[in-house]
Amino acid sequence: MKADPDLRRIPVVVVSVVAGEGRGSLLGAVDLVTKPFEREDLLRVLRRVNMVLLNDEEARQLSGRDNLPAAARIIQGMGPTAVVIKRGDAGALLFAQGEVFAAPAFPLEKVEDPTGAGDSFAGGCMGWLARTGDFSDNGIRNAMVFGTVLASFAVEDFSLDRFRSLDAAAIRDRCAAFARLVRYTPASF
Repeated sequence: MKADPDLRRIPVVVVSVVAGEGRGSLLGAVDLVTKPFEREDLLRVLRRVNMVLLNDEEARQLSGRDNLPAAARIIQGMGPTAVVIKRGDAGALLFAQGEVFAAPAFPLEKVEDPTGAGDSFAGGCMGWLARTGDFSDNGIRNAMVFGTVLASFAVEDFSLDRFRSLDAAAIRDRCAAFARLVRYTPASF
C-alpha cells in the first residue's frame, strides 16, 4: 500500500492491546465475531479495553441478545465502558455512561457500492480518536460523526475510487452538513 505515491502521506495507525501493558484505550473489533476466535481470548481482551466497536450482528452473537441496548449492556459487563454498534445504513449507536447516542447514516441520493462502508466508519472513528486522544463521551461522538462522513464517501463509488479525489474541504463540508442534519430545537409542551 505504501508503494502507491498517493497513499504514502496517509499515516497507518495500529491500535492494539498487548498482554501485560495495562488497560488499553481502544479495541477496533471489525468482523470481531464472524472471524474465527477463541471466546475466552476475546473475553480476556475485552476486560482490558475501554471501548469496543462492532456491528449489530457481532453484538448480538457476542452477547446472546437480539435487543441492541441489552446486548450493549452485556458487552459493557465484559469490560468496555463504551460500546459502539454499527448498523449499516441505519447508522451507529454509542452506549456509554448510561446514555445512548445515535448517529444516523448520512442520506445520499445515490449509493454506488456499500462494500467497505463499515470499515470506513471504523477507520474514521478510530483515526479520529487516535489523532485527538479524546475518549470523552463527546470525543467518541465526534469520532462517530467523522466515521459516518467517511463511510458516506466510501459508498459513492467503487472500492477506494471516491477517496482518491477526496480532500479535507469536502470532508469539512460534509461534517457541517451532518451537523445541520441532526440539529433541532426541542419543542415546549
